Amino acid sequence: MQITNACDSDTPFQHICVELYRSKQQMQVKYAVKNIVKEDIIMPRRGENIYKRKDGRWEGRYIRGHSSSGRAEYGYVYASSYRECRTKRQKCLDACQKAPMKASSLTLDQAAERFLADKQDKLKQSTLARYAYMLEHYILPALGAVLVCQLTANQISDFLRRLQKNGLSGKSARDVGVLLKSILKYSAPKAGCSCPGLTVELPAYRRKQIDIFCPDEIQRLAQKIVVEPTTTGIAILLTLNTGLRLGELCALQYKDIDLQNGVIHVTKTVQRIRS
Repeated sequence: MQITNACDSDTPFQHICVELYRSKQQMQVKYAVKNIVKEDIIMPRRGENIYKRKDGRWEGRYIRGHSSSGRAEYGYVYASSYRECRTKRQKCLDACQKAPMKASSLTLDQAAERFLADKQDKLKQSTLARYAYMLEHYILPALGAVLVCQLTANQISDFLRRLQKNGLSGKSARDVGVLLKSILKYSAPKAGCSCPGLTVELPAYRRKQIDIFCPDEIQRLAQKIVVEPTTTGIAILLTLNTGLRLGELCALQYKDIDLQNGVIHVTKTVQRIRS
């Protein structure tokens, strides 16, 4: 079977995918797509407080300390390129991390802010957004004003129990606890004090059993999609035959599909970031 015009710009994407599947059926190949080629693309990360100014220079902002009232105090670096600005900013952040913090006045709110600033270049943007959400909606409203060196395991246990009583699942409550302990573990050596809250036992939860489709169910599902193709159905069909992750699937474009050689080029992914 030959597919000649499937990649024309006017051809709906779902028709391309249906032709891929039908060619698989007629040619008796194992997969509709022979190979997946993954390429790493390095791009500037959002949310790291680096911007390009109107004068053409790059400006980077970082938290260099806190005032006596607890407000963040910012420092700035400038460079002619993004890469140079990022390097300068990271050096300043590293220098700030080595500076001693006063254990007697360090609140959980301040510790969390410094923790997130340190993780900007080390975690995925989606992870940072998830951490920020948990801090803003759960941790800081209840415990933000508490001193790190005075936060006890009992306080944290009571806090996590309240979250579950108010409807938060055991898994989500445990995630909140894991983040809280990570902040305390990060802050303890820098503050030069012990954090009694580190001994807290986090809530246990039971993992849900995952039911997967059997081969016969997959075959019937694929046949149904080919007969009545929809955008969602075609997406399911692609994942069944290629193993693409959801973010990789959503980032696909027409130019990524090479029908002549039977290859899908996976060069990027997208993430859903909670704001």
